[in-house]
Amino acid sequence: GPNSKDIPLPGTDISLIKNLVSDTSVVSSNFNVIGNSSFDNLPISTPVPVSNYQLVNKKYVDALFNLGIAYYQQKKFPESIKTYDRAIAINNKIAHFHCNKAISLYALKKYENALDALQNAINLAPNYKEAWYNKGLCLFELNKLSESNDSYIEALKIDSTFTDAHYNRGVCLSRMRLHEEAIGSFQNTISIDQKYLNAYINNIHSCRKLMHY
Repeated sequence: GPNSKDIPLPGTDISLIKNLVSDTSVVSSNFNVIGNSSFDNLPISTPVPVSNYQLVNKKYVDALFNLGIAYYQQKKFPESIKTYDRAIAINNKIAHFHCNKAISLYALKKYENALDALQNAINLAPNYKEAWYNKGLCLFELNKLSESNDSYIEALKIDSTFTDAHYNRGVCLSRMRLHEEAIGSFQNTISIDQKYLNAYINNIHSCRKLMHY
């Protein structure tokens, strides 16, 4: 099935991040997200005085966002969702807040709710490839295979080198019994990343299935 990757977060100390959120005199977000298939890179924030309200509000939201990621890392998905909701309540115009909330909802198998969050992200940032990709994952789990395929295509229109989108599109096409097209997706994955083991395995599987038709 689809392989959504966990997001590494270096130096995470959840008690420290909680302190950042609760300390209203100086709010700092000291953790940098490593970008990959699900999250954007965020700049490391520096401590700022509380007198500059707008800037502090931004740093507070950043701290909440990083706390949400830390909860996700610890598989505390309900806490992660609540934390993202706190950030969204302050600023609902940031697409990756909605996308990351969707990832936690996905982990709880709340796929319909995750789709709502992802649609919010896409409405805010139509070229957000990770949001389209995660939409594809959710639709696949709901067995809406044609729509899942369409979502992966949208992600690949934005970034044709998006290996996970190629791979999971292949998985989707294989489930649809479109094995020839699935082989093409797996081969695209391998051409970009020669170490993508699951793509080799599923490519062989689809070739065998195609021989039986």
